Amino acid sequence: MTSINSCFCSVLMRNVRRVDSMAPHSILKSTCHYKVKIENWTNPASQIRNPKFQIGRRRTCTSWAGMDRGKADEIHQRLIEFGARTTRVAKMLPRTEEGRHITQQLMRCGLAAAANYAEARAAESRADFIHKLRIVLKELNEAKSWLQQIVANGLFSRDKMGSLIAENQELCWIIAASIKTARGSGRPI
Repeated sequence: MTSINSCFCSVLMRNVRRVDSMAPHSILKSTCHYKVKIENWTNPASQIRNPKFQIGRRRTCTSWAGMDRGKADEIHQRLIEFGARTTRVAKMLPRTEEGRHITQQLMRCGLAAAANYAEARAAESRADFIHKLRIVLKELNEAKSWLQQIVANGLFSRDKMGSLIAENQELCWIIAASIKTARGSGRPI
């Protein structure tokens, strides 16, 4: 039985593509052109220990930002709620030309933050993760600008918009800190 497993193992390893220079989420791909009938055997590929080949689970992108999955879920939920709140504010704006323009822009950037954060969580590399988080930060900054425009133009009072602007600022700080942690240095964002 050992000789059959060894033979199968060498056939398998001959057809395995090297992945040592590929992204951390790459998985070994193999093609076997031989039919081997083995009864009561264990998969020899799972017993192979070779540092030139990478086998295993991909690292989650949120771990690059120094947070666990629960914290990432909490931030994502806050971004979804922020998008819902900005949508409710946008729907209450007057139907003037100015109001319609602010409504469209506020809904676009307010809703985009959560979607882009979901994309960041599924990033394929650290650089991709950081890039997508930077997009989230840009969308949040744009939303902050539109919320301040609403107050400045007298469409809503600062008292009514205060909690939404404060939530926006907190989310900006959280995302900025995540970017800084993911970059792994004190370089400015």
